[in-house]
Amino acid sequence: MAAKNEVDFLKLENEMLHFLNKDFRNENIRLKQSLDEAVRSSKPQAATRSSFVSELQEKLDHKDKELNQKDEQLNVTFQLLYETSKQLSEVQERLTVAEQVTAATQRRELDEEGHSLELPTDQIYEKLRRNLEEEHIYTKLLPIVQKGCHEI
Repeated sequence: MAAKNEVDFLKLENEMLHFLNKDFRNENIRLKQSLDEAVRSSKPQAATRSSFVSELQEKLDHKDKELNQKDEQLNVTFQLLYETSKQLSEVQERLTVAEQVTAATQRRELDEEGHSLELPTDQIYEKLRRNLEEEHIYTKLLPIVQKGCHEI
């Protein structure tokens, strides 16, 4: 369950970094356009123009660095997400195997309990065993059958 929460957290962090990345790219584009417009539209003195351009270039460089850092963070997050997903998959597979082993063990235990309950006891065998001292039922019936045969 912890792995699932970590995956969800990493997914949210990933989405957040995507949005930040997009915002930085848009800011970068806007600054470049602003720089281009400032260079075209204004005709200030060379020194002022140069400082303005260099200031915008510094901002642009700073935003590029931030963008690269966010890209690196995004790559790290992707890697963590991949590894966590892989671990989750492995845990799910082990859990499935463990559940199958548990089910098989329970079936085997139930089978063993069932067989031990179904085995007849010695008393049942004793009841089925013929008492040799008693006269067999056929010998009791034989005189009646023979007697009946003579009368016909």
